[in-house]
Amino acid sequence: MDKAVRDIVDQGDESLIFLSCHVSYFDVPDAYIDADNPGTYNDPFAQEFCDERHGRYSVAFRDGQIYTPQTIINGWLETPEDDTAALMPSITQARAQDQLASIALGLVNDALVIDLPALTLEEPAELWLFGYSKRRSVEGAAGLERGETITYANVVTYLRALEDWDGAAKSMSVDLVDMIAEGYAVSVQNPQSMKVIAVGRVERD
Repeated sequence: MDKAVRDIVDQGDESLIFLSCHVSYFDVPDAYIDADNPGTYNDPFAQEFCDERHGRYSVAFRDGQIYTPQTIINGWLETPEDDTAALMPSITQARAQDQLASIALGLVNDALVIDLPALTLEEPAELWLFGYSKRRSVEGAAGLERGETITYANVVTYLRALEDWDGAAKSMSVDLVDMIAEGYAVSVQNPQSMKVIAVGRVERD
């Protein structure tokens, strides 16, 4: 999955906003992964908010069943595929079915300026702010990854719920002093289905 994410990000398609949110389920004794190499596997990029978000998707998609790897496209189309060739048809399908609104983002000193377009919503939607690192590398410490250097792309390091938005056009500024990251993405999502309605991204130079 990690290589697929890197490959897709490296294609440079600005219309794709690909984020990698690492769950902590694999911070477990290494014997579960490779009995011949005892120890403990700790994902340095795992975040509890990724666990919580993954759980919300599992409830939206099924009766709370959780699995990995899992790619979720536009908040509704899920796939366990973990290579680029297998993921691209799902991305093409989501593009054909969805018309996501664009959110304009700008960085001004230590603040993020968000310009939300006017949208007709059936119910208030959740506004989420993601901070991410464009590249993070770590030496694998467990199982088959032991001793290998693994590079991850667009690793989510911060997640903040901003507000429940009613769809009225507005501009807002968010202080980033405690949320320094290389890139930021904002999504508007239905609170029940988790489907993405609007999205935007900006990266630091």
